[in-house]
Amino acid sequence: MQHIVIWQDVDVAIDKEHPTIAEVLKKQWNYSNHMIGKWHNGHASWDDTPLGRGFDTWYGWNGGSSDYYTHMITAQMAEGHNGYAMFDGSDGWSTTPVPAWSAKGNYSTDLWAAQVRLV
Repeated sequence: MQHIVIWQDVDVAIDKEHPTIAEVLKKQWNYSNHMIGKWHNGHASWDDTPLGRGFDTWYGWNGGSSDYYTHMITAQMAEGHNGYAMFDGSDGWSTTPVPAWSAKGNYSTDLWAAQVRLV
């Protein structure tokens, strides 16, 4: 996996044998970890997204090539596939993020900055 870009429509992720820094900090020092922004480390299942890899909350994309205003993914996808990329797992208790539909039409960087102030 170290020599490829993880495209949006492939089922790969960081191997569970390799913990993220969030998993290490949580396990060893009970840190509270928050992920805001682009997660480009695989998403074969929801357990491979930030909420499944040691982060308590997550607000952002699950990959690259998303439009900063519509939050739609079209590039890096097989022909005919696209989808909504902005997810909200910021409630601190859910293990499955939900699409952040209210983000549509708002600039991603501004949304992420606002989320930082809430954490």
